[in-house]
Amino acid sequence: MKAFVISFDPYYTVIAGAHAAVMNSPLILDWWHYLNGTYLVKSTATDAYQLRQDLLTRWPGGWFVILEVSTPADGSLPKEAWDWINTRI
Repeated sequence: MKAFVISFDPYYTVIAGAHAAVMNSPLILDWWHYLNGTYLVKSTATDAYQLRQDLLTRWPGGWFVILEVSTPADGSLPKEAWDWINTRI
């Protein structure tokens, strides 16, 4: 499994559409959404292209970027966010 960041502009995107695409994707096994406009996901997708193709079938017209995640990561988030990141990435 790989981890990816899916990021979109929440001011120009219907967040419910993005959330439904993430929730309904068979390629996404687990997700994190502490920041508006950002999902961290654990996925069976082999690369960002495969994940994009899947998400576009569930989120037509969605504008987003997908980046593969590797560690280490750093930032300023609550402890529960870091617990998720450190146990899944």
